[in-house]
Amino acid sequence: MVGSQSDSPVLSVVTPVYNGAAFIADALRSVRHACQRGASIEHIIMDGGSTDGTLDIVEADRHRDDSPITMVISEPDGGQAEAINRGFALAKGKYVAWLNADDVYVPFALADMAERLCHASSDVVLGRCEFVDRRGSVVFAPVPPSPVTPGALLKLLTNWYAGRSIVQPEAFVLRSVFESLGGLESALHYTMDHEFWLRLAMAGETFESVDAVVAKQLVHPGQKTADNAAVVREQLRYALSAVTGSPEVFGDDLADVRNELGILERRLVQHEEILSVIGSALRGTEFVPPRSESVDSRVLQVLRNVSRKASGLLCVGLSAQEVSGAVTAVAPSRSPVVVGRPIDAPGSFDVVVARPTAAFGNQWRTRLAGCVREGGYLVILGDADVVRVGELVKSVRTEASNRLTWGVDREPLLAAHRIVLQQRFKWQALSHAQTDELSLHEVCAEYYGSNADHPLLNLAKSFGITTDLLLWRSGVWRKA
Repeated sequence: MVGSQSDSPVLSVVTPVYNGAAFIADALRSVRHACQRGASIEHIIMDGGSTDGTLDIVEADRHRDDSPITMVISEPDGGQAEAINRGFALAKGKYVAWLNADDVYVPFALADMAERLCHASSDVVLGRCEFVDRRGSVVFAPVPPSPVTPGALLKLLTNWYAGRSIVQPEAFVLRSVFESLGGLESALHYTMDHEFWLRLAMAGETFESVDAVVAKQLVHPGQKTADNAAVVREQLRYALSAVTGSPEVFGDDLADVRNELGILERRLVQHEEILSVIGSALRGTEFVPPRSESVDSRVLQVLRNVSRKASGLLCVGLSAQEVSGAVTAVAPSRSPVVVGRPIDAPGSFDVVVARPTAAFGNQWRTRLAGCVREGGYLVILGDADVVRVGELVKSVRTEASNRLTWGVDREPLLAAHRIVLQQRFKWQALSHAQTDELSLHEVCAEYYGSNADHPLLNLAKSFGITTDLLLWRSGVWRKA
């Protein structure tokens, strides 16, 4: 589908998109507004087969009289890099650039850049790109390394991750140079742009830098680069290969590059060991929650107040003293049934009081709830809140991943990794995973716990996570 753009634009912009309806209208508008200011630009849309209305937005924009869109291709592709390569193969511009669906150009700055490109002779011309949140506030404003060399690009800790980096929407590459180097590496999922800048620098291509913000990149959880560990893992593979295969191009930077890549390798090992161990907080055979006698006492007092006229009492996994406390609270009309693990007795008891242990198995909540008649009560003494545990594990994983790219002088994963090593054999499941929907309504639940109760809490503290760490609870639930 071809529009009415000039046959020889100075700049070809390719936008790869898949289900980008939430963002793409702003991206299209930013290119169109630059053209309204006189910029000679063609816009090529490479859609991966969107199903969310993206194409409707694109087509509406393409049919405007002032649209710079010259081509729209919508079909499944092999990923973002392949789509960009195919788009650039169709381009007619002197320079090429790609704008993701969730990024935008600054129209007047892009128009100025297009004018500069008319007369430029550098292989790559770099502007500036700011990272912004959904409100448009700037959260990060990196600048390209100066000069752009292989060493500058592979000193990842002191340069690339520290804000001396090239952000893809700010880069404009001579189309002939892009073609001569074979385009983007389609096997890369996160870092095809960084790898391409590295190839350009290693090939001796020239970079020119213009101190003007030409683009803004939206920061949001759904973007691919939100997975920091995956980014580092992918970068290391080709970075180490480049240093091993062509050490001479790094000159005086070689020792620093090798040192920083070595630090990242060690951090990745630490990161993987941390993730492996904290996974046991949600799985495993051990189940020894801490106890709080004061919390249990208050919960049994609530039970005493709500469970009048109870006849059948089932005590599961309780000590003799706890059985006595349950009997005092419930005052059943017949002797309690006392067992060591859950039984199958559907709807047989007015009250079930249990302290879970590893012997309960993986579906113990369902079995215990099944023993309670409608309108009866389930009391659990010392149970982990599965949702809170999951949220804390997620936070720890995120922090471990984010700290991979902290500076050289600090080893931010060391303290966390030390906790993992020192307490490796103390890690146990905080709770058995359970997804059953039970017809239970909370009457009361009291939370408790401290850092000493589980290594996961010490690990969270070492990362500065200050959210509520009360993971365990005792409580009363009524069966609907």
